[in-house]
Amino acid sequence: MGRNRAKGSGADDSEQRVSKEAVAGISLVLETIVNGMVDKPLETHFSYSVGNKTVVCSISTGEGDAGHLIGRQGRNADSIRQVMRCVAKKYGIDCVIEID
Repeated sequence: MGRNRAKGSGADDSEQRVSKEAVAGISLVLETIVNGMVDKPLETHFSYSVGNKTVVCSISTGEGDAGHLIGRQGRNADSIRQVMRCVAKKYGIDCVIEID
């Protein structure tokens, strides 16, 4: 049997919300990774926007540190995004990383 639900079946609103625990877990992992990669961690700022089963994480860095996060041909950024997708998957949500 599949998990097919009829439209209007009264799906639980809690399925659509991102928990505070999920945001805290994602932020802890992301901030640990990023602060270890940049030269000026005190100038690095994080902001989080919560949507429908998605957390958007924006990272603002000090001058010159964005290059450390992006890496050659975006390899570091891709790696950070992959790790964060795995962390978000633990909570059943999606995670989007933006580097400013």
